Amino acid sequence: MGAEVYLLGVGRVQQDAVARRPGSFVVGEVSGDIAISQTMTASIVGLDRVTLWPVAETASEGPLVFRLYDVTPPGPPEFVFGTNVSVDHLAEDQPLVIGVPRLARSAGRRYRIDLSVPDASPGRGLSFWMHEGDGYPLGELAVNGRTQPADLLFTLRAEDLSAWARMVRRLNDGASLVPGPLAMLVLLMLANVCVVAGVERMVAGGFDEGEGTGLSE
Repeated sequence: MGAEVYLLGVGRVQQDAVARRPGSFVVGEVSGDIAISQTMTASIVGLDRVTLWPVAETASEGPLVFRLYDVTPPGPPEFVFGTNVSVDHLAEDQPLVIGVPRLARSAGRRYRIDLSVPDASPGRGLSFWMHEGDGYPLGELAVNGRTQPADLLFTLRAEDLSAWARMVRRLNDGASLVPGPLAMLVLLMLANVCVVAGVERMVAGGFDEGEGTGLSE
């Protein structure tokens, strides 16, 4: 699977996750009218799942309502996908993987996930692992629309496809299969090698036939 993990203290910003590390904590409870959202910027192509780390002290009342929006500026937020996820089966410290329809052009896009458990009463909702501070510059956490100095722990992932599967996906996505300059150069080199090899075999075959005829005479 393709994924990148964001870590504090590492030189290059890898933007497809906020990982648990010293300073991470469990906070709040998402229930009733309390909802949280997290913005994030994807670098992977073909985003097809989001992983979160919820915590349930007791069995949650009602499903987790998950909504995904494309909030890439300058356009308005665009609804991408939504689902209700049953969370009454969650074990302690178990990641929650939520599949989304594959986003073929996700690289470079900014997304927002909204999380709520509207049917849960206080004490029967969900909490989530978060990390305090502004160490993730590519998104932000908000509680009921109010920005917080923290980020939700998350991971964005994409299925790692073979070359053939990628070609099929590109056809399904309506992408052109015309090769770029580098691919065209490689194809021309391969064609040249094949032509040269074929000529050499023909020449060698001609010599062999001539030699054989000479000996028979």
